[in-house]
Amino acid sequence: MSDFSMYDDDPEPFEFSCRRFVYKNKAQIIKDQQIKVAMDDYRERSRNLSVFDAISVPKISGKCGGTGPLPITEDVRLRLTPLCNLALEKYNADKDTHFVFANIVKSTWSPTTGNMYYITFQAQDSSTSLTTFQAQVSNHRSGPKVYSCAIKT
Repeated sequence: MSDFSMYDDDPEPFEFSCRRFVYKNKAQIIKDQQIKVAMDDYRERSRNLSVFDAISVPKISGKCGGTGPLPITEDVRLRLTPLCNLALEKYNADKDTHFVFANIVKSTWSPTTGNMYYITFQAQDSSTSLTTFQAQVSNHRSGPKVYSCAIKT
């Protein structure tokens, strides 16, 4: 019987590791199995998604980072609208068009590299109905930068 046997039936997950061995109690083994199932499902569901359509990593995994959805609240809308306008200005200048921002459809973001946003939004010019765009824009301390802006295909 090991010194860790007192943790075997503890309801709280417990793990200890060193160079020679790893001990996990029953609750930790069950939690690890649940994490594996959740992450396998996540990988399957996100397999063919673009960064514009990312889904959240399961909370049970304990992992953070990566690209995930950003709920469009009023605060988020106020933060993203200038970035959409900046992306649209670049698109208009490059393509000699006159689109005007209309609405944010959805957004994902990556907290790395100064908050990278992948924004799907709608814009309109005088001769068309709403057109859906996708833009990749970062918001560094030194200022926002547009990496791409294109009509969604």
